[in-house]
Parts: sequence; structure tokens; C-alpha cells
Amino acid sequence: MLPKKIFVSMLLLGGIGCVVPKSTAIELSKDGKTDYVIVEAAEATPAEKFAASELSRCLTKATGAAFKVMSEAEAGQRSKAIHVGWTSRASEQLGKDRASLGEEEWILKSVGDSLVLTGGRPRGVLYAVYEFLEKEAGCHWFDETTEVIPSRPTLRVGELSERNKPAFYARQIFTHTGDGR
Repeated sequence: MLPKKIFVSMLLLGGIGCVVPKSTAIELSKDGKTDYVIVEAAEATPAEKFAASELSRCLTKATGAAFKVMSEAEAGQRSKAIHVGWTSRASEQLGKDRASLGEEEWILKSVGDSLVLTGGRPRGVLYAVYEFLEKEAGCHWFDETTEVIPSRPTLRVGELSERNKPAFYARQIFTHTGDGR
């Protein structure tokens, strides 16, 4: 049996740990409404424009809130934004040249009230968006026809700081579809 002083000390220290917040959460939507917009890089490639539209489509479907895609010029200096691609905000916050990233490497970063989802070209930005949707919104794609987007009217995201890339280069599915000989 523990001495009384040690037991009381453990209870007090455990209680202190319970009231200290782990990180600041960004509330992207609340009860199906959002103040956030998706900001597309000024020089976005077709893949990066698709990534921004996919993010908008999936977040809108999950939360019920309309996540509008805007150009950098339209968005201006909005503080509540999700920057997709190598926007000026991404460049300013990350301090890296996009050419330093591999073709499929991605970065997810929270910066104040904003998020930066970016990566190398040609596919890194698209992978950043799908990584974000899977990890933070619970979306999944099991094959080319099976999409799971859960209902999340209130969506909060914790602090993000990730730089990653696929574990292997080729991703293809081969199946036998011949005549059975």
C-alpha cells in the first residue's frame, strides 16, 4: 500500500494533467457552417486545381458546410484559410523552395488559424489533400468505386506538422481477368 502523501501527490499531479490542453484545435466547421475558404495557388497546375476541388467536395460532403475555392487574389490575407499548393502563404511559412520536395512528397502544416496542404510536383499536393482528408476527416477510398466520407458537421483539426512521402514508388493493382485458361 502506498503512503498517504505519495497517493495524494499522485492524484494531484494526475488531475493537473487532465486540465492542461494538449494542443490548440482549429475548428474548420461547426454545426454544418464554416468561416474557412480553400485558397488555390496562383500558378496551380491542373492536378493542384483538382486537389483544391476535391478538398472542397469532400469537406462539403462531410460537414454540410460550403468550402469555397478561391484564388490567392480573391482570398487576400484571410486568416481562416486552407492553402492548397504552393501559395504565397505556404512559401512564406515553410521557407522552402517547392523544387526541394520530391515529386510525391507532401507537407501538412497548421499556421495560426490557417492550414497549408502542399507538396512537390506533379502529385505531392494531391497526396497532401488526400492525406489530410483521410487522417483528419476520416475519409477513405478503398478502390476506384468505393468512397467513404463520414458525416462530421463539426470538424476540428489539431496541430499539424507533417512532411512525408509514399513508402514505395509504384502503386498498381494487377488481377487475372483473362478467360481462365
